[in-house]
Amino acid sequence: MYVHDDFAIDWLIEDTLWGRLWPTVPYVFSFDVQAPMLASDSKAGVCILLNPAWMAQQSVSIQRSGLQHEMLHLLLGHPLQRRHCTWPTLFDMAADLEVAAYLPNAPAADVFQPDTLLAAGATLASATEWYKHLHCLWQQHLTQKRPTEQGAYIAQVMAGGHTALHKHRYWLEISRTAHSWCIAWQREALARLEPERNTVWQALWERLNRATSNQRLPDWRRLLQLFEQRSGHSQLRHTLHRPSKRYGTRPGIKVHRKRRLWVAVDTSGSIQPQDLHRFFEAVHTLWRTGTEIEVLECDERIQRRYCYAGIGPQAVKGRGNTRFDPVLEAAAAERPDGLVFFTDGLAPAPQVHAYQCILWMIAPDGIKPSHYNWSRLPGQVARMEE
Repeated sequence: MYVHDDFAIDWLIEDTLWGRLWPTVPYVFSFDVQAPMLASDSKAGVCILLNPAWMAQQSVSIQRSGLQHEMLHLLLGHPLQRRHCTWPTLFDMAADLEVAAYLPNAPAADVFQPDTLLAAGATLASATEWYKHLHCLWQQHLTQKRPTEQGAYIAQVMAGGHTALHKHRYWLEISRTAHSWCIAWQREALARLEPERNTVWQALWERLNRATSNQRLPDWRRLLQLFEQRSGHSQLRHTLHRPSKRYGTRPGIKVHRKRRLWVAVDTSGSIQPQDLHRFFEAVHTLWRTGTEIEVLECDERIQRRYCYAGIGPQAVKGRGNTRFDPVLEAAAAERPDGLVFFTDGLAPAPQVHAYQCILWMIAPDGIKPSHYNWSRLPGQVARMEE
């Protein structure tokens, strides 16, 4: 909640939907911004930057409208869509136009408003539709095929920018570092919005339901395959079977790729037998690719190390508490080509960040992208969902 509890409590009483959504997005105080804006956060995934001086100077209604504007951008997935557009500034305009349709009373000083010039004759719904519409008007103005006052205004904004559009400058970083967090937050927010569905929020609920139904988290099997292919090193060897391409003589040179992966298996008491079985099935899949695999069974310390030879253990050692640091310390010291850590994520966040080539495979019953530990795990994180 905001530092003044009365702000959050009053908002919860007066508007249940926004009052419940507001505490789900972390905030960070910053004097480098004016109005609230979205930014990436190493601990929480995404946060809202707040200027305490700005908040103190504005009325409660303006404070709420500024926060609603940023949360709507997050709800509609605009930070994730921006990186796919050829003209990001044009998408910034389109995103604000869509948001403003749901917040018609938002202050013009805070956001890029759909003034009568751009909104005239347009009944568009999504930011994508607005983007295509604005792009068409802009191109018609540039080519002088059908110059309009709207196209001239868009060209002016594209040339000089717009102060309100600077609030979107962190969206590219969000799409790169917090993609999974945003999708998980959208789904949880949709569940909160559904009970509040009425004539006011019906259109928004249907819009969000269509958007989130088309989004899928990355498939963990594909991520595991790509990680295994990227991890490794090459070694040149002389061979009599392949002549030199340059000179046509023997011996030639052959590139021999070697991969040595560490696979850490969480054997703490919170790991269920079915999860252990799923972990070692994935280990066997890695081993079949020809990768040299060393298994580390660990809970609060490394219990056992051995080279995997195609047969899983009859029983594992551990079943205590969980700590990630012992494995990360060993990896930083011995530098394997890569580390795959199978766990449920239920442990204190690691303090060791000296080794970054890590892929965390989270059990289906483990932590979710919205969990505070998710963004604190160094490397790439994926859930082993079916």
